[in-house]
Amino acid sequence: PRGISLAISTALEASCSDCGPLEPFLAFFASVLKFNDNSSNNGYSDGEYLANLIRSGTSAFARIQNDESVMMRFRNQLDAFIAQLDRYGKLELFLPSFRNVVMSAVLEACSVISPETDFLCPRSLESFMGPFNNVQVRLDAFRYFSARSRAISNSSRAYELLNFGFSDPSMEFRRKVVSDVSNFELLQFL
Repeated sequence: PRGISLAISTALEASCSDCGPLEPFLAFFASVLKFNDNSSNNGYSDGEYLANLIRSGTSAFARIQNDESVMMRFRNQLDAFIAQLDRYGKLELFLPSFRNVVMSAVLEACSVISPETDFLCPRSLESFMGPFNNVQVRLDAFRYFSARSRAISNSSRAYELLNFGFSDPSMEFRRKVVSDVSNFELLQFL
């Protein structure tokens, strides 16, 4: 997946005026996620593979989001990718991957690609940032909810996030929250 993302990035840097060849690459991410079948892996997990695929797709779509005319051409591919993010996020709620790597990638993608969209309803801040989750998922949830608070201009939600982040029982999590760049963006929003 990272090689394909690199190929797309290179094509984007070369010329965004004629992005026609990108369509199959961008559609590839949603298709592979949609038709991924782990049933023949005989007990092996493909969580890392899915997380890397989601991150690669996120990287590719994030690059084209800066150009509105290009983005409009690939809106269908982005919508299909977002639908798969939502699907894998919901699947992770019932059957989490090892160390929640897929959920972490989904939350990361949601905060980068479309923070104004309310993913994974009705999951609340408390359920994602609870101490039973892996620290990385909790940090990615913090980043997603802070990006969402900025996108919808909800300062009361931003205060709630900061309270959650700084009152967490895990010293490791609090340290990461303080050092995270998105927190400074959140503080600027307040």
